[in-house]
Amino acid sequence: MTVVFSLCVIATVVITAQWAQRSPLFTLKEINWVDYPSQAPFEKEVILGLVDAPINSVNLFDLDLEPLKKRVLTHPWVKNITISKIFPYSLGISVEFREPVALFQNSDGELSYIDKEGFIFGPFEPKRLSNLPTLVGFDETDAILLQGGIKLLEDWKSSKYRHLGLIASISHDKEKGFRSILRYGKHGRAVLELGHDLQAIDTREMEHLAATITYLENKNIDAYQIFVGNGKKIVVRTHPGS
Repeated sequence: MTVVFSLCVIATVVITAQWAQRSPLFTLKEINWVDYPSQAPFEKEVILGLVDAPINSVNLFDLDLEPLKKRVLTHPWVKNITISKIFPYSLGISVEFREPVALFQNSDGELSYIDKEGFIFGPFEPKRLSNLPTLVGFDETDAILLQGGIKLLEDWKSSKYRHLGLIASISHDKEKGFRSILRYGKHGRAVLELGHDLQAIDTREMEHLAATITYLENKNIDAYQIFVGNGKKIVVRTHPGS
């Protein structure tokens, strides 16, 4: 009796599964957004076009989600996507976009975006996030240098000194090290010479830099270069050769 009962259960499960795979009840009919960032760089229709889900033409049990995911991940701005089946007839989609922290200029002068992990993507679009700082003179294969430039940007944005000015660009020179263009006050613009080791720039030097920028702004002095990070006093040049 036990064997017969087990066989009946198995047969019932098989028949139910076959019915479900043929039943119109489980035909894909709609897509639901589980999560879509409010500040997304694109409208939902862009992602839907890449998903290209076979609405009204496939049973949810038969639908392979991997091709849908791979198509969306070809978009340079998409960092991750989750697509799940929501029975009886829906798909749930959640998208995570890359968040650029700067523009990256390659050796040919072409601009792309770069996120805080150092991932370069793009291309740059003038109508989209054009006010980002620019990383110049970096080798895109040198992750350590790139992370150094990105960390400088992130540290400045989160520091108590950020009100003093806006970092417009960070460059790296093999001989001179890290250099940054800082815009301060109404019209002030200076090149910060930061040396080769950003970690050597300690809190005291940052305090001195802040005091220097404040002084220049209050006195309406346009600086050309400000030397920081060499273990010495802050040095200011008001024009080349000064």
